[in-house]
Amino acid sequence: MNYVLRVSYGDGTIDVRMDDWMYLVTPDTLINQTTMSKWGVDVGEVVLVIQKHESGATP
Repeated sequence: MNYVLRVSYGDGTIDVRMDDWMYLVTPDTLINQTTMSKWGVDVGEVVLVIQKHESGATP
């Protein structure tokens, strides 16, 4: 998924392009990888691991 994130910066805002990918590695584990770019140059990356836990279980 591609979208633009408007971020507060100083007295204004800047627009950063987000390229979002999600990978289901197991039925209980999802990896979300997002690359951020400005003017076609990669400026950051976020990788999240999301795990499903049974109700009442402690991580």
